Amino acid sequence: MRKHVWKWLLPVVLLINACSKDDDGPTPPAVKPTSGLFILGEGAFGSNGAMVTYYDLSTSTASGDIFKQENGIALGDVANDAITYGAKMYIAVNNSNKLVIANAQTTKLIISISITLPRNIISYKGNVLVTSWDNKVSVIDTATLTVTKTINTGLNPEGLAIQGNYLYVANSGGLNFPDYDKTVSVIDVNTWAETKKITIGPNPQKVGINSLGQVLVSSFGDYTPANPPKIYILDGSNNTLKDSITTPVSDMTVFNDTIYAYYTEYDENFQIKGIHYPVIDSKTKAIVRNNFITDGTVITYPYGISVDESNGDVYITDAKNFINTGEVFCFDRNGKLKFKFSVSPAVGPKKVLFLR
Repeated sequence: MRKHVWKWLLPVVLLINACSKDDDGPTPPAVKPTSGLFILGEGAFGSNGAMVTYYDLSTSTASGDIFKQENGIALGDVANDAITYGAKMYIAVNNSNKLVIANAQTTKLIISISITLPRNIISYKGNVLVTSWDNKVSVIDTATLTVTKTINTGLNPEGLAIQGNYLYVANSGGLNFPDYDKTVSVIDVNTWAETKKITIGPNPQKVGINSLGQVLVSSFGDYTPANPPKIYILDGSNNTLKDSITTPVSDMTVFNDTIYAYYTEYDENFQIKGIHYPVIDSKTKAIVRNNFITDGTVITYPYGISVDESNGDVYITDAKNFINTGEVFCFDRNGKLKFKFSVSPAVGPKKVLFLR
């Protein structure tokens, strides 16, 4: 969910009114994924309604809740992030305080590990690293599936990425409104010890890396003219603040040195004023396109953005009103819609994973 108070509460207020799908009759038989997409649905807050949907690219059909079909149980309450690494899928289920580990092809449950309010996940050399809102990063050995190390960070860490010998963690302080954190923790991956904190703007969120070895960190700001949203550029060679890009983003992903992003703009009554989809050259800071979507396709409430690295297709999830079923839109690299599909009955689609 969004990481400052009102933006965090808005989806919760809407989601909590949604009906849980856990008792909608018998569970259908599991499908057998071959190649396609997994879509992580956040689910309604408090409803135990997080889901994984499988979309078969060859038949253009969605499976519904494949995790429940395969395991006979619900995934949990509020899924925030997921990755596949090796033969396993790792899912951060925030409000259920667990990291769910499943088979990457079938979503068959392997084990759940207790982690307090997990948020974002990356992989690194046989480990999976998970930020959590109790001000920590957990290091999980993917062979033993145990937590081997916990690292203290700043407040309410969110996104994370590795460049060279360092792990960079965005410390949001999003639960400490209006006193957001303003730092990025720099952690030595050889010792798993924090070596310094780099101060940037308020409420840091996403972290990406470009081919120059620069660390790109988005910041929501504090909603005052003095601290607008930005993307901060850190020098990975000496771990210092190098520059910034003034274009605001709500979410972003970095692919081939290009930042694909969206920014949802609100008025003083917290109503959507506009939605922007900037495309940015991370090396030059130049705006490649002010609006990625070039064919007039309208998305109600963008909630996640992913790039298929095999072909450059860009996927944007649409949470709609956080009550009704969401959708996923696939665009080619020129911003033209290739296809879209519903993730029924999932609410709040957030992340797209690619099955090969």
